Amino acid sequence: VQTNDPPWVRALLLTKLDAMMTHLGPRWRPPATDSSQPREERIETIRRGLGRYGPDADGLKKLYDGLQRFPEGQAWLAANDVLFEVVWERISAPSIRRGSNDKSEAAQRVDWLVLSNQLRPRFLTNASPE
Repeated sequence: VQTNDPPWVRALLLTKLDAMMTHLGPRWRPPATDSSQPREERIETIRRGLGRYGPDADGLKKLYDGLQRFPEGQAWLAANDVLFEVVWERISAPSIRRGSNDKSEAAQRVDWLVLSNQLRPRFLTNASPE
């Protein structure tokens, strides 16, 4: 996502992200973004979903970078803060994928370190990252 992308591109991205959030949990449960669910339940749903279907650290970094670039993305991050709260939690014990199309373990660990450095200001200081 670039700051000069047309509004429809940004809106489409946010629609896709909302759909992604609904797919993190089982179909018989409310979406992970459903604010009527208690926070801990939403966190647990996302925790399980990311463990099964979640993007890799590099994908999460790109997602976070892109959302920081435009106001609607920043608002989406604020409304869905539980997603990156769970990601921050996973940084201490990152998921290393072992599929034939995955990066090497060393490269994946570097991606998790880069993501950790990016998220650190948000989760260690409660300040908005710059």
